[in-house]
Parts: sequence; C-alpha cells; structure tokens
Amino acid sequence: MVDDPQTVKRYLNTTRRQVNELSILIDDLFQVAQMDAGGLVMEKTPTDFGDLLSDTMERFSALAAEHGIELTCTLTNPLGIAQIDPSRIGRILNNLLSNALRHTPTGGKVSISALRQNDLLLLTIADTGEGIAAQDLPYIFERFYRSEKSRNRATGGTGLGLAIVKGIILAHGGTIDVESVFGAGTTFHIRLPV
Repeated sequence: MVDDPQTVKRYLNTTRRQVNELSILIDDLFQVAQMDAGGLVMEKTPTDFGDLLSDTMERFSALAAEHGIELTCTLTNPLGIAQIDPSRIGRILNNLLSNALRHTPTGGKVSISALRQNDLLLLTIADTGEGIAAQDLPYIFERFYRSEKSRNRATGGTGLGLAIVKGIILAHGGTIDVESVFGAGTTFHIRLPV
C-alpha cells in the first residue's frame, strides 16, 4: 500500500495518462470499424476554413514553442466557407500536425499553407523533420503500418492515424499525397472539394 502523497500523485498521473492513451486507441479503432462498415458519416456544415486553421494553430503553438519548433500558417487567399465536417477535418489537421511536431527536432520548422482554387481547398503541411524512408512511403496510409518498428510508444503511435486521415479525406471526396526525403522532411498535400 502506498501512502506517500507524492507517490500517490505520480501513480494517479500515470494512470490518467494511460487511460487517455487507451481512450484515443479505442476511438481510432472505432473510426476504422466505421470505415470498414461504410458507416463513416460526414456531418458536413458550412464552415469557415480559415477559422478552423486558426483554432488548430492556437492549439499547437504552445507545444511547438515548448519544443523549439517554428510553426507557421500561410493563407494565400481568403478560404471562405467550405461544406465539410469540421470535427473530422479538425482531426486530420490535429493528426498531421502532431505527427510533424513529434518528428521534427528542436530548431526545425512545421508549416501549413492553404489556398482556395475554385471549388478546391489545397492544403500543404510540411516539416523539416526526419522524413520517411523511401521503402516506407507506399505503406504509410495502411492500417497498423509503422515505419518505426520499435514497441516504444514515445517514438510512434498505433499505425492508425494516417489510415484514418486518408479515410476521412476520401469520404469528403478529396485526395492526399505525400512526398518525403529521409533526413530532410515530409510534405503532405491535401485537396478537398468545398
């Protein structure tokens, strides 16, 4: 039995963190099951895409600063209103930005650029991180694929995040492509019809 208040607090914090990680994993598995069943329903509503990007940048700016990473967002023109599922597109942005920040060293850069071109939103998320090896690139959107094979959760997730990202983008009628140079960074290109 532990009765030291500091130890109890440490155990409680560890338990909370692990419960949160399990909750995220369960949510990811639920998303994958919905995609398999064709039940990934998009609740599209008129959404100001610029505001969605601004909110995302606010959420990640402190984390980027804490790790000494420059985080920028460039809007080439007014993005206007898009008919999208804001929570699902927000999830895409969160996933791609958290991946970029996790794989970019101190002193590196992560950037988002957005452009509206007729009825398409063109998004680019780029980092100056470690990049993805050429042999891994064809598989990164596959479920449970992890280019980093260690079991250490600090170095990578479950291999579901990018599969979910692609599923949500496809459900919106969009596309996602990636280019990467191992040791020099990764860039994701997203095209979303609005």
